[in-house]
Amino acid sequence: MKKHLKTYIYFASAGTLGFLVDAGILYLLVHLALWNPYGARIISFTCAAFCTWQVNRRFTFTSNGKKKTQREGMEYFLLSACTASLNYGIYCLCIYLLPFFYAYPVLAIAVASAFTMVVNFLSYRFIVFK
Repeated sequence: MKKHLKTYIYFASAGTLGFLVDAGILYLLVHLALWNPYGARIISFTCAAFCTWQVNRRFTFTSNGKKKTQREGMEYFLLSACTASLNYGIYCLCIYLLPFFYAYPVLAIAVASAFTMVVNFLSYRFIVFK
């Protein structure tokens, strides 16, 4: 039990760091570099995915060395991209179906993030870092 709690704490910390990288780079690109938010999000997401991969492979799941780093990174990024799409879909669905979320979109982000956090954890644990 203690090991699982430690793993989850590291995973949540990596996710928090990833969110800060994503939001920070997005903010800088949109407000300082005057990029559009769609193109900027591709860059910020890529940076955040790289950051969380590094933290998760070193601390959370401790890579077992069976996979080459390049393959592990590609699997991680592809799964991250899939769950990012799922996250966006859940976010849009919440806003579309429930007027409450339209009025408070940050809560729709929270719902989508909570769901995809579980999907991310399971896919990283059992596919990327198995």
